[in-house]
Amino acid sequence: MKVVLTRKLADAMDGVDVAAYQVGDVLDLTAAEARLLVAEHWATPERRRASGAPPAAERRRANLQPADESSEDNVEQIS
Repeated sequence: MKVVLTRKLADAMDGVDVAAYQVGDVLDLTAAEARLLVAEHWATPERRRASGAPPAAERRRANLQPADESSEDNVEQIS
């Protein structure tokens, strides 16, 4: 069962090893582990996206990428 990690206060939560993951990552866990993390509000069930929109974490990373040169030119022209 897939869940999205919503909070991480330790590398192991309720006996589930999440050391290699960050908030926003999708974890593929056993049903019992997934239910436990969801019940304790450490994760939420992953919802499939019909629209094909990227996950929020990917959108945030994309927004943090440096602007390309054409964007910089547009900023200079507006200023």
